[in-house]
Amino acid sequence: MTRAYNPWVMLRWALLALLIAFVVCPFIWMVSISFKPEQEVFSKTLSILPRNPTLANYQMIFDFVPYPRFFMNSMIVAIVSTVCSLVASTLAGYSFSRFRYKGRSSLAFLVLSTQMFPLVTGIIPLYLVFSKLGLINTYWALFVAYVAFTIPFCTWMLKGFFDTIPREIEEAAVIDGCSRLEVLVRIVLPLSIPALVATSVFCFILSWNEFLYATVLTTSNDVRTLPAALGIMIGQGYTQWGGLNAAGVLTTLPVIIVFVFFQRYLVDGLTAGATKG
Repeated sequence: MTRAYNPWVMLRWALLALLIAFVVCPFIWMVSISFKPEQEVFSKTLSILPRNPTLANYQMIFDFVPYPRFFMNSMIVAIVSTVCSLVASTLAGYSFSRFRYKGRSSLAFLVLSTQMFPLVTGIIPLYLVFSKLGLINTYWALFVAYVAFTIPFCTWMLKGFFDTIPREIEEAAVIDGCSRLEVLVRIVLPLSIPALVATSVFCFILSWNEFLYATVLTTSNDVRTLPAALGIMIGQGYTQWGGLNAAGVLTTLPVIIVFVFFQRYLVDGLTAGATKG
């Protein structure tokens, strides 16, 4: 008996396969080049698997580039920015969700409206402000910039999740003698772990991968992050592509590990706010 196939289903699977290939193939090619010697990188014969695999490219970035310092800078900036953004977004999202006060809707719309502008539009004003304050080439410049970018999205994401938590639970805790802060810490936050993890992953990935502000606001290796460091590895006359791709692989791995480890919480947190009612 011949099985009938729905052409629309087959088309969706074909489009999905193309999308996966579009996303995954560049990373596979980057990993491949990172294990190829220089002669093989510029070979006219195209090959995905290295014919003579080597670790020389990885050894080179540790011998000639302060990669551990760049890695530590990125980790410090990403973690601090994530924590600050999560704290501010939690308080703001809970306020928008639970309290009724004059100007609440206008303030919420103002926070959301900041997402309408491309990040590049803020680079010149922020640079001028940070220059006047003497914050150029410091961690503080990146902290403030990244927190400003992530707070609006995280606030609305957490607000949507807080809206799904029954108010009766909080009212019962208030009757038992808990303050509003205790209700938030003891009741709301434990119930909001999926949303908190999702927003944390979003903040971490954005802070880790951001290139433009990290390049403009940092001028030395003491505070330069990995994306900015990869940019300066591209020379005007010659670029060591094997070493550059090896550094790209090592830079991408932490993000992949974070995403895989928190994938279940990330999906739950992103969909929870859409299930109200």
